[in-house]
This record gives sequence, structure tokens and C-alpha cells, in this order.
Amino acid sequence: MANVAETTLREIPQSPAAEGALLGSMMLDETCVDDVMEILSAEDFYRDEHRLIFEAIQTARRKAPGHVNGVIVRQKLEDTGQMEAIGGLEYLRRVIESVPGPSAWASYAQTVREKSARRKVIAEAGKMLNMAYGTEPLETITGTAGEALSQICDLDQQRSEPTTIFDALSAAYASIDREARYALDAGPVLSERIRGFVGGQMVVIAARPSHGKTSLALHLCMEGLRHRESTSGLFVSFEMEVEDMAKRMLSYESRVPYERMDKQFISKDDYGKIVDVMGYLNERYDIRFQTGNGNPYSVAAAARKLHRKKPLSFVVVDYIQRMYCPGKWGSRNDEISRVSNLLKNLALELNVPVIVLSQLNRGVESREDKHPRMSDLRESGTIEQDADIILGVVRPQVYDHKLLDDTMDIEVLKHRNGKCGMMSAMFDGPCMRVFRVAQENERWTEPAEQSA
Repeated sequence: MANVAETTLREIPQSPAAEGALLGSMMLDETCVDDVMEILSAEDFYRDEHRLIFEAIQTARRKAPGHVNGVIVRQKLEDTGQMEAIGGLEYLRRVIESVPGPSAWASYAQTVREKSARRKVIAEAGKMLNMAYGTEPLETITGTAGEALSQICDLDQQRSEPTTIFDALSAAYASIDREARYALDAGPVLSERIRGFVGGQMVVIAARPSHGKTSLALHLCMEGLRHRESTSGLFVSFEMEVEDMAKRMLSYESRVPYERMDKQFISKDDYGKIVDVMGYLNERYDIRFQTGNGNPYSVAAAARKLHRKKPLSFVVVDYIQRMYCPGKWGSRNDEISRVSNLLKNLALELNVPVIVLSQLNRGVESREDKHPRMSDLRESGTIEQDADIILGVVRPQVYDHKLLDDTMDIEVLKHRNGKCGMMSAMFDGPCMRVFRVAQENERWTEPAEQSA
């Protein structure tokens, strides 16, 4: 506890001298104004009077490019009634006269930026300290700390220099090369239109209950990694136990129906298939399963931990409506919006695709056309905005039992970098499998109105 007390008594990182010298340099040598404004904002200055002077310089620069000096800044402060707030004309004069040499403005700016970054670190640490003394669940505290640490690590990358065309083209080429080696292949069912999923993407699979969204997610995981070197992933479920998820994987790979995976129904032949498949799965895949209480911070913490040990190829979350976000929220939509933001941020932070399963609302049931729309997303919040790809799933046989074939219509409702449309696959419910219809029966239809 002594360390905490000592921390609270320490002086907040600041350098009024560097702040003053930088502001004076900007008023004496206007050629550095644009450079400073690219890397600093008013919030980076610790003293209020320095923030006001910096804002006056910004205003002067915007309204009269090429004309920034002490006289103009003085006029701006007087026009806005802020001259007294900075300490009067005398203080403004002292700021200008305190400059050892305006040519050293870059050094002053670096000092101001560093002190500002340190204050941001302290502010985030203070939030963690308050949470630790409070009643928040431990997983919420550790998850929030992980997110805050990621943001702090990005501080040096903010307000960077504009990218040259050479660097931009090099980055584009690297991206093309990277996307040619997708983090996760889309598998044979979707490969006609979606070749694969790349790091940073949030992919939503949306359906009503019992329409196969978990089976489709399992298909993407199993087939997407089948021929790849990196076979690690995290599958998080808030409605199944680990044993149930593992049974689904065994059923998928062995073709032994899930319902027969009970010792009183399983045959010797089925048992042999399961044993063989267990050996293959153990050797081929490194997929981790996790259950939990639906806290997104806990999911993020688990994913970060695994990713540090061995880079993940994907994260699956089943499903978003079973999640909650600690704190007080105005509505359930607001809460789901925050959960969606956190999952999208996780995809960007780890540079892996995050596949999020989502329920559709009951409005689908009352329509003649049961095919999903984006507006059917239940408690959607910002899911539509955060998602890079949204797949709407429906099995017509659920509504019409006379149909002989159990097909699965998969509609691409949103694709940031591709076309929307619908295609059909076959669904093998007993074995949790999804597979392509024979080529001559496979169909792809363009949507009447593509969603951006």
C-alpha cells in the first residue's frame, strides 16, 4: 500500500518550460506551426493557459495561412475574451521572450508529447486502480487493463507523418500478398464468393435458433484450417459445455451422428471411427474451447494470452446476445453495441478474423420470405457497422417439413470488399456438417438491392 500512496504524491509529468518555449517558437517562426499541429493537439498541453494559446495559434493558422505571430495571436485571444485567462498580455510576452531559440522547436514538441503520453498512461492506470478497489469482477478488470494497454501502445503511432506513395504502394502489395494467404480459408461452401477471412475482420453469422449457425462456424474452422500450416484457434461458447463442443467436432469429422455419441447407442464400428478421428484431430488441430459468463473482457484476455503463446488463426464467439458488458447502460442495444465494439477491436488488435454468431429477431417468423435481412439482427446495436461480413442463414426445411432436401441458404448480407448475394448448401444435421451442393445444383443469385 505504501507504493500506491507514494504514487499519488508524485508530481504529474509536465514541462511548462518546454510548453512555453514551443508556443513561443510557433509565434516567432511560423514555418514550424504546421509541423507542430500534425503531432500535437491542445489536450497535450498540461497548463490551461498554454492550451488556450495553442488553440489561438490554430485558429489564426486556419483563418490566415502564412500569418501567425505574436500580434495576431494576441488579437485572437482578445477577440475570444481569453486574454485574462492566460494571465494577460504580460504572460504572453514572457512566453515569447522565453524562447532560447525557435530552431529547437522539434525538441520542445517531443518533450511536450512525451509528457502528455505519460499522463495518459497514469490516467489509465488510475482507472485500473479505482476498479481494483471497487467491486468489478476480476475478469472485467484484467480485460479492461488489456484494452487500455493496447491503446497506450498505440500512442506513438497516432498523428504520424503522411505516408509517401512508395510506402503506401508497398503496404498495398504486402496486403495483397497477405490476403492471398488468408488467416482463415472460407472453406468449400463459401469459396465461390468469399475466398477467405483476413486479420482484423469481424464476420457475423446470423440466424434464428436451430438453423445451423454453429455448424456453419464449425465448418469454417475445420475446413478453413485443414490444409494450412497454422491450425490454432479459439472457440468460445456461452450455451454449450466443452464436452458438447468437442462432440460436435468428433461428429463432424467421423460422420458418426451426434445423437449416437452415447455409450448405449454407439456401435463398435462407430467407436473405431471416433478413436481414429481423435488421433487425427489431436495431431492436426490446435483449437482451444472456452465457456464463460459472457464477459467480453474475459474473452479478450483469453485470446490475448493464447495469441502470445502461439498466433491464433481465428476466434469464434457463440453467440453475442448471450454476452453482457459490465457497467450501467441506457438500453440493451447500447450494451450490445459496446460488446460489438470490443470484439471488433479484438480482431484489429490481434490481427485475426473474429467470427461472431448472432440471433435474428422473431420478425423473420412473421414474414412469408424467411430469408434474413440486416434489419433482423437482434439487439443489433452497432453490429451492422462493426461487421466486415454478415452471413444470413436459413434452412427452408425448418418451415416446410415436406421438403426432402435439408438445404441451407447462406446470404451474404454485407461484404465490405465483395459482392452480396445468396447461395445454397446441403445441411447434414445429425453430423453437424455443411457441404456444397453438386455443381449443377449450386446456385448464386445477385441481391435485388446490395447492402453496403
